[in-house]
Amino acid sequence: MLNKICTDLETSKKLKELGVVGDLSIYKHSEFRVEPIPNDDKHRGYTEDQREFYRKATREFVYKAYTLEQILEMLPKELNRNSLILKCWYSVQPDKIKYFTDNVGEYAEYRKEGENLATTAARLLIKLVEDKIIKIGE
Repeated sequence: MLNKICTDLETSKKLKELGVVGDLSIYKHSEFRVEPIPNDDKHRGYTEDQREFYRKATREFVYKAYTLEQILEMLPKELNRNSLILKCWYSVQPDKIKYFTDNVGEYAEYRKEGENLATTAARLLIKLVEDKIIKIGE
């Protein structure tokens, strides 16, 4: 079920490479499925060294999965270009997601067959970062 609403593994890996830290995500990829991230209660009774080992392993090998809403929250509402503030907005349609900026243009990412909109939105976010239109955390 979560595979239908969260980003796929390949896209999640790319987001991690670009510096998306995943604090917003409550899901992760685990082998061939997406599952909720366990809370720290699961590790109660472990030594501090064991908890630190788990945290390091999680940072290195776990790829966060994001919902459409979480990806859209990462798209900035304004861009600062040469002291000029540009308003930005997005449009979600069944087959594509568009991102608009004043005086800069329109960017669209079309949904691939079998792909959910969270992955489509994430590919758009990746494209905007790689083309240096936006920065993660801007």
